[in-house]
Amino acid sequence: AMFLIGASNFARMESVALSQGDPTRLLLTLAGAFAAFRVYAATHHRLAPVDFDEAPATTQKLGLNA
Repeated sequence: AMFLIGASNFARMESVALSQGDPTRLLLTLAGAFAAFRVYAATHHRLAPVDFDEAPATTQKLGLNA
């Protein structure tokens, strides 16, 4: 959903810039938005990956084969 919203916003900005006849403004706006997103992505701390293959700390015998 966020991709569609972002694509729609960028398309709207492009349409407005091209209809006004100033593609330089479009280029600067898109370059600024791209730079802002890259800075955010570089500074955003992500969680450590989860290791699903680790053994449990304790085990329990159920004695089901008796």
